[in-house]
Amino acid sequence: MNKLFWVTLPLCLLATVSAAQDTPQVELSAGYSGLYIVKGYTIWNNGGSASAAFNINDWLGVVGDFGGYLGHVPRLTPCIGCSY
Repeated sequence: MNKLFWVTLPLCLLATVSAAQDTPQVELSAGYSGLYIVKGYTIWNNGGSASAAFNINDWLGVVGDFGGYLGHVPRLTPCIGCSY
């Protein structure tokens, strides 16, 4: 029983520290994606994506994501929604 107490005590203390973090008002990200497959039929795509999240309060936000890819299989991937 004593070992169980000393194992759970640090976990409980770490949980209180992680709950103290603030929620940012805006979150932005951008990235690059490269795909090159050489197996039978050669496929290559280059592209990127960008996303933005606007947090209304601590538990509700609006998220938008857009990606574009050029190559053998061009794609556009828009996505909009809520985050909780």
